[in-house]
Amino acid sequence: KPIKRVPGLAIPDGSHLLDGQPLPLHLLDLVLHVWHNRARPEALVIYFPKLENEEEAAYLRFLIETIEVAIQARDSSYTPGAVRVLVVFENPRAIFRIREVAAALGPHFLGGSLGWHDFLASTARLFKNDPRYRIPVKADPNIVIHNIRESHRILVRDLGPIGALKLGGMYGVLPDDAVPGSFQVSMVGFVRDVVTQLRRGLDGFWIAHPDFVRLAIALVEAWRRFERDPADGALRELVCGLVPDPAEQGPLLAFVFGGDIPGLAEDHPRYLRGVLA
Repeated sequence: KPIKRVPGLAIPDGSHLLDGQPLPLHLLDLVLHVWHNRARPEALVIYFPKLENEEEAAYLRFLIETIEVAIQARDSSYTPGAVRVLVVFENPRAIFRIREVAAALGPHFLGGSLGWHDFLASTARLFKNDPRYRIPVKADPNIVIHNIRESHRILVRDLGPIGALKLGGMYGVLPDDAVPGSFQVSMVGFVRDVVTQLRRGLDGFWIAHPDFVRLAIALVEAWRRFERDPADGALRELVCGLVPDPAEQGPLLAFVFGGDIPGLAEDHPRYLRGVLA
């Protein structure tokens, strides 16, 4: 199913002016998309980035419902409520307002995703005057495992009870066909990333390349079979097939069938900072 990504609220459209001022780009983009796809509800899932709080979510709900009323007035076959929203929680404010954002969007809220790239950049900006803060290195293949655990847990805690989708981030290390062995190196990190997110209770994640689609589906299915029956061998067989080198395979299997990394309890005095940093 297609997912439409709408520009963030702050981006202007310099090509379209109203009273001499540029229109917000998300306004033009969303109106046109919903209008042209009004008869294709499967195309009305909107991926919305950069929301920071419930006030912005309430504005987005008002905008969507205004668009739907206007479309129904011009096309009576359109049924309001078809537009659904996936919110990307990718800044320090939003990660603590997940439930409030979901409530503000009401029936349009489909679920949430963690965009860890921009989340870490936004957090670094927040801590720019703190000499103790060091932004995690984005090239670190273990960044999701070591630095995003608490955000994953908050997403699952806040969205699980309302039945909303809980999506993780994207593993971005791709194999280079010109470099022998690079596929296996990529798969080691990919398997660790996927298993970590599924272990933490997320429903899915993003992938960086179409070649990963079938591998990702296979990993999710194998993980679900393992959850239902720990004696099921599909997950082990798949991991061994993707990473045949014994030197890499052993540590990877130990990781897959081990536990998550430790973290701070929610009543720990440094927990809130730990969520961000």
